[in-house]
Amino acid sequence: MGIKKINGLMNEMVEKISDANVEKYTNHSNRKILITTLLGNNIKRSDIGQLSVHRNVQSLDSYAFTPHETQRRMPSLICKWMCP
Repeated sequence: MGIKKINGLMNEMVEKISDANVEKYTNHSNRKILITTLLGNNIKRSDIGQLSVHRNVQSLDSYAFTPHETQRRMPSLICKWMCP
């Protein structure tokens, strides 16, 4: 399958998703969702880099985020550490 065919399929998927939702999705937003989901499920960065065609695996760091559950626990952890 060539790059033009893959881009065409991506554009079709983006249109279908955008039609079904209020938010507008683009190839990049779908790529970000995919990479963020894979990172959140502990898939090896090298595997994600191959799938997303990132030459430098460190560039995946821009897609990483702190899960909501961890964000909710952070204040109590900081207080335990700082408060006597």
